[in-house]
Amino acid sequence: MIGSRPLFLDSPYFVMEEDNWHLKEGAPAGIVEEFNQYMKQLHGEESIIEKPVKKSFTEKIDDLLSGN
Repeated sequence: MIGSRPLFLDSPYFVMEEDNWHLKEGAPAGIVEEFNQYMKQLHGEESIIEKPVKKSFTEKIDDLLSGN
């Protein structure tokens, strides 16, 4: 990670799951803005800002078997 540690990482609204970082509902506007800016910086302007849908275990296995 480049730069200082983002404050949202220590927020009680932040959830760090494998391939599914997201914020809980009700996160303060400042935390949401910092999170969105970080995700844009990390993944580019085309990154999805809203909470991604977590794949089921079966979908993950199918992806592995198909080479995705």
